[in-house]
Amino acid sequence: MRQEPDYSKWNIWDSKWPTEAPAMHQTACKSLKSVYHDPKRLQKLIDDGVVKSADSLQELARQMNLPYEKVKAEITRYNEMARKGFDDDFYKRKECLTTIEKPPFYAAHISIALLVTLGGLKINENMQVLDNEKHVIPGLYAAGNNSGNFYANDYCMTIMGNSHGRAYTFGYLAGKQVMKE
Repeated sequence: MRQEPDYSKWNIWDSKWPTEAPAMHQTACKSLKSVYHDPKRLQKLIDDGVVKSADSLQELARQMNLPYEKVKAEITRYNEMARKGFDDDFYKRKECLTTIEKPPFYAAHISIALLVTLGGLKINENMQVLDNEKHVIPGLYAAGNNSGNFYANDYCMTIMGNSHGRAYTFGYLAGKQVMKE
């Protein structure tokens, strides 16, 4: 997305999504589901103009204000990769590959957003914040995405709740350390 002129992309899917998505294992728990699984919530997004919906790819492309031939070519290529079970472009996991062929079709315009800090404060194994010389700063602790360099240069968005689990665990460990002191 950072290479696109407006730092954005279109996510396109078809009506098979609610039945195919569970095999992708994208949810952290059974009750945490995408709004696209709930027909009422999805319809509200369509009514609000957030999600585009059409019974043909040509109409969907028109709503997206994109040339139909280009959209058709991209979807044809993607469907070929999904059928062979290997994503030559982005190396998406096999279980996350699904064809886009059953109407109605949907699209959502997605732009870059800041989810987490990839840097953060340097900490030790006790969640204590370290200064520039790697000495403990007394009484200062960091947990979750505030504690440093866990994600290096990219945040994994395919594991929903990843940063929450880290925040809970590191917060618990920091609390244990505070109690020791």
